[in-house]
Amino acid sequence: MKSVFLILQLQQLNLSNNRLQHLSSYVQLPMKCAKLTTLDLSNNEIRDVGELEHIKDMSTIVNLRLLDNPLSKNVQDFGGLCSAVRKYFPNLQFLVSGCGRLGNLTSGT
Repeated sequence: MKSVFLILQLQQLNLSNNRLQHLSSYVQLPMKCAKLTTLDLSNNEIRDVGELEHIKDMSTIVNLRLLDNPLSKNVQDFGGLCSAVRKYFPNLQFLVSGCGRLGNLTSGT
């Protein structure tokens, strides 16, 4: 029972370097990690921003890392990527994508 409590209290999750292409396997993540604020999906094979639909109910996410995923290349500009990601994570404050670019979304950058 203690391990279930620890998952519910989890605030940061690193799923980087797992060759993930799809996030459909993580559809339960929002319910199991309700306090998650930081999610690292760097260095995977996620090609479409739409994959974030599967984990969109994570309203607590304020930091998201998408560094070195093909999806960064499929969006015309960083601002477009920020807009697309914000549809799924409206409380997002920081996004790391592309060549390590950090966008502070609270200041509109």
